Amino acid sequence: MKKIIYAVAGILILTSCYQEIDVEKYREDPKIVMHSFVSDEGVNVRLSKSYFIKDGAPENNFLENASVSLVVNGNNEGLVPHVEKGIYSIDRHFASGDNVRLEVSCSGMKDVFSEVQMPVKADIEKLEYRLYKKENGPYSKFDFKVTFSDPSATQDYYAICLEYMDLTSDSDYNAFTKRVIDLDISGEPLLKPELGIFEDWIIDGSPMYDGLYTFTDRKINGRSYTLNLGANLYESGLETVESSDGNIPLGAKVRLTVMLMKISEGYYKFCDTMAKAGMDDFGDMGFAEPVMIYSNVRGGIGILGAYITDKKAIYLK
Repeated sequence: MKKIIYAVAGILILTSCYQEIDVEKYREDPKIVMHSFVSDEGVNVRLSKSYFIKDGAPENNFLENASVSLVVNGNNEGLVPHVEKGIYSIDRHFASGDNVRLEVSCSGMKDVFSEVQMPVKADIEKLEYRLYKKENGPYSKFDFKVTFSDPSATQDYYAICLEYMDLTSDSDYNAFTKRVIDLDISGEPLLKPELGIFEDWIIDGSPMYDGLYTFTDRKINGRSYTLNLGANLYESGLETVESSDGNIPLGAKVRLTVMLMKISEGYYKFCDTMAKAGMDDFGDMGFAEPVMIYSNVRGGIGILGAYITDKKAIYLK
């Protein structure tokens, strides 16, 4: 099969042609770009202005004078405050099933809106983990298993990530160094991207966007399921330390937080297309059309996604 693909690719290369395209005929007025997310803790919106590819990216295209209205279950709750550099944010608790709508207006531009329904939380029913030193390197390996149950009555979308926090960087909690780290998904078939016959053409990449590994319940609908994952920790000599009261235990150097997220369908489609675009070496070689990034913003460009998270923390010293 591979020989056939290689032969077809060779023919396409030899018979390809050059066509000059006048991109100016595709020029449009700038649109509002809304990159926004709603969680059980609040709303975060980043607004910018689209630009024509021929003009190049502007130095600053943030929208800092926009109005962002928050509508929850049909009730207008007022404006979301502007924080800085096109970011609008507000703390607010949202419950499962809430319908959240964002309406954005900005002088000289077309109004945009999007709405989403808050998903139902998925609980981490069991977390098992093992920390050990790798034989072929100076660092530690953290393997973990996450068990949860998927409801049978709905089509559901999920994301999993592992947050690493260095607890030794500063005595001020807010100044701790925090980041999301890459996962080893080689032992988890649910997270393996389905690329069909082109899988061997993908030179590099990961089915992950912005630290999130997304998946659906298509293969596990209505079942209890355990994710098998791992991560490399670039420190040696670490061991686990228990927290009896939920606070940071004495002597802890690192906090690992396992996050299982139930996400909206639109958020899943956005992450999925962004991840595929990052892995699209086949398209980059000219043998496929570029991946179109999912958007659910009416009148503009972007995403309104929703998620609810369950978290479990492990401390290391």
